[in-house]
Amino acid sequence: MTTVFSYFIDKHLSMSSEFYTIALSLIPKLGTRAIWNLMGQVSLSDLFAMDHHQLYSIGLTSATVREAIITKATWDDAKRNIELASKASISICCYGSPSYPPMLADCTSAPILFYYRGHVESLLQYPISIVGTRMLTDYGRGIIDRWVPQLQGANLISGLAYGTDISVHRAALKQGIKTSAVLANHLSSIYPAEHVKEVDRIVESGGVVLSETHLTHGIRKEFFAKRNRIIAALSPATIVIESNASGGSMITAKQAFSFQRELYAVPGDIHRQFSTGCNQLIRDQMAMALVDVKQLTHLMPVSNTAKPSEPTLDFLTKEQSKIMSCFKGVLPIHFDLLLELSDFSVSQLSSELTMLELQGVIQSLPGKKYKRI
Repeated sequence: MTTVFSYFIDKHLSMSSEFYTIALSLIPKLGTRAIWNLMGQVSLSDLFAMDHHQLYSIGLTSATVREAIITKATWDDAKRNIELASKASISICCYGSPSYPPMLADCTSAPILFYYRGHVESLLQYPISIVGTRMLTDYGRGIIDRWVPQLQGANLISGLAYGTDISVHRAALKQGIKTSAVLANHLSSIYPAEHVKEVDRIVESGGVVLSETHLTHGIRKEFFAKRNRIIAALSPATIVIESNASGGSMITAKQAFSFQRELYAVPGDIHRQFSTGCNQLIRDQMAMALVDVKQLTHLMPVSNTAKPSEPTLDFLTKEQSKIMSCFKGVLPIHFDLLLELSDFSVSQLSSELTMLELQGVIQSLPGKKYKRI
C-alpha cells in the first residue's frame, strides 16, 4: 500500500545525497575506502545512472557491485532506513556534511554516514573518550567517581556498554557533565536494553547518541569492534580506566594510537587481571600513565575566572618558531610529520625539539609524538 509518506520518500528523499549515500553504503562488498574513491570522482546521483563500462572505468572491477548499482538493488532498503529514521526522530549525518565531526572526518576509516539522536554539535565541545572493561572493579569505579566530577565542561564519550562505559555516562549525568555514546547496534534497538533510560538522559542533557549501523540491520558481533574506532576518532584523547590484555578497550586504545591521538592508561597492581592491559600500554610506550586528572587540563575549557595569559614565545629562534607553527590546538604531532612540515634534517629537528622541551614549550609523548604545552 502506498502511503503519503512513501510517496514523499519516492519523490524527494530518493533524490537526496543522503539517500544515495545510504543506498551505496548498503551494497555488500563495497568498502568505505572504495566509496570515498567514488565520491571523489563522480556525484552519487550520476553514479547510479552509469552503465557497466562507465562504472568499470572509474575503478569498480567487481561485477556484483556494478550490477547492484545498475539495478538499484539497495534502493528499497535505503528508503526503509530513511522511513524508520523519520518515524523514530533519528537524524542522519553523511560524510561531507557541515555537521560531520571534523576529528572523525580526519580518520581514514571514518564512516560514510551515521545515525544519531541528540546534539551532534556537542562533539566539538572538549570531547574526551573514556573506555574500559565491562568487568569494572572497585578500583576502576573509584577512579571514575573521583575524576569525572573534575571534568566539568568536557563531553565524555564512551560506548554505553556494561561496566566502565555506563559508569562513566552515569557519573557524568549525575554531575551535570555532558556525555555522549557510540553504539554498536542501531538506534531503534538499544543494547543493553537496561541502558535505554541513560540514552534519553544523554540526549536531554545536550549530548548525542550515535551509530553507523543501519536501522534495517540486526546486531552482529563484529559491529562492536568496528564502533571502537569511532570512539577513538571523536576525541583528541582516549583514557583506558581498566582493561585485560585483550578486548574492546585495547582495540580502542590501539586505534587512538594509530590516529595519533593522546592515549592515557590508569596504572594498576601488576597482579590484577584488569590492570594488565593498562600496564602493557604504558610499558610499550603507547600510553601515558594517568595518575592525576590534572594531566588533562589542556583538554578542558579554561575557567573565565582564572584564565591565564597567553604565553609569549618571543624568545624562540626562527627555526623553533617554524616548528611551533606546525602545532594546531591540543592534538599531538608525530615526528615524521614535523619533519615533513619543517623541511629540516632529522638531526636538526631532533636538536630543536630537545631545546623546545627543555624550554617548557612542548612535551614529548610515547610513539615519537609531541604536543604543545
